[in-house]
Amino acid sequence: DGTGGAHWVGRDKLCGSLHHEPFKFVFVSACHSRYMGQAFVDAQIPHVVCCDHSDAIKDEAAIKFTRGFYSTLSEGYTIQAAFDAGKMAVSNWFGEKEADKFLLLPKHRDHDVCLFDADKCEEKRPEKKSFIPVLPPCPEGNELKVYKIIQLILSNQLVTLVHNQSDRCTQLASSISHYIQQRIESIPNVSVIHYVQLGLNVSPLKQLENQLKPVRENRANIFQTEGSSLMHSIINAIQDTKALVVIDGLFPDDTRLTCFITLMLKVGKVKFLMTAPVSTGISVNGVKECVVKI
Repeated sequence: DGTGGAHWVGRDKLCGSLHHEPFKFVFVSACHSRYMGQAFVDAQIPHVVCCDHSDAIKDEAAIKFTRGFYSTLSEGYTIQAAFDAGKMAVSNWFGEKEADKFLLLPKHRDHDVCLFDADKCEEKRPEKKSFIPVLPPCPEGNELKVYKIIQLILSNQLVTLVHNQSDRCTQLASSISHYIQQRIESIPNVSVIHYVQLGLNVSPLKQLENQLKPVRENRANIFQTEGSSLMHSIINAIQDTKALVVIDGLFPDDTRLTCFITLMLKVGKVKFLMTAPVSTGISVNGVKECVVKI
């Protein structure tokens, strides 16, 4: 429904909306989706992947399965082989119990058929360098918290994660950033993430400038205006982008806070996620801090 929620569709309406052709395969990517998967089977879809209805599935396990399944399927292997590859990827990381939550229906049908029969072609995508720190994932059970914070980010310009232990905030900010990055094409209003760590020797504005190099290459004069400040150059580069700027490790009495407020006021479309031990109290000219205590 535009925010991650589901549109409710009854079984009869679902079956009435589908027929055997041209649908050959359905992947119901959701927890507790066995009944939905069975509804597609009843609608004569020959191959359906879904999840058992008894337990929830770890978010990272779902990512592992999906990546293993589709990468194998796209290489010309059968649906059964792709399903087995996806389960193996989950089993290697999370054990067989988690892997067995994924189901291929109907159970007694021959799934040794290929879905794609096109010739192979090479797709060249430019590698995007990520500045998001790689940290251990958040403890199990935090997926709902991450989801709720992302909804706050999408509906507010500034969200601050507050905790007296800075590493807790950093871990959560990193997990949120990786979560969005992995789904960047389906997250509204965010198409790029810039991650600034205040504990580094490089100044935050210099970090931001370095991360804006792809923009600089497309708009060559942005950082070359004679006499312009670094802040002005960054504003010119970022103001028309759907960016999320993560400012990790801020203290309320940090002298750089004024600099960040100036940036926020000048780039209204850009989203900001900050981490701090206490609220910064920002509330000026339409920029109001949304505080999340963790």
